[in-house]
Amino acid sequence: SGSLRGSPPKGTKGSTATGPTSAGNNSGRDVDGVDENESVDGCRTVNAVFKKAGPMGFTLEDISARVRAENNKKDGADGDGEAEWSVSVMRLEREVLNRPGEAELLGVMAGDVLTAVNGCDLRCIGFKEVCRLLGESTFPRRLRFQRR
Repeated sequence: SGSLRGSPPKGTKGSTATGPTSAGNNSGRDVDGVDENESVDGCRTVNAVFKKAGPMGFTLEDISARVRAENNKKDGADGDGEAEWSVSVMRLEREVLNRPGEAELLGVMAGDVLTAVNGCDLRCIGFKEVCRLLGESTFPRRLRFQRR
């Protein structure tokens, strides 16, 4: 997996989330850490705020094909439908051995689906575009995840 600085390298299925340094504030909820009290479509919502630039502590993966297949199986469709979400946390990363990374400290878990960056809904946005939006987003970086 490559470093997330804009778009991931061609042919990459995963990207390590680090992102460039930036300042300012887009929209989004001002929530530190985890807020698992919300429920959307039977899934818990996890909000994580990354206050400063640096390693975010997770690697993303493109799940659009898997989501599309699951949706088509439920709907009895032929496989041409659009995937609602395209990005999930493949694994958590640690900067220092035996010390949780930033994402883990904020309550993010492997398998969580990234649904918003600084208030921007990621529904039906492809993996590369999500990676670009994440890499260009300002700090504090507010990420919303769904946990199934």
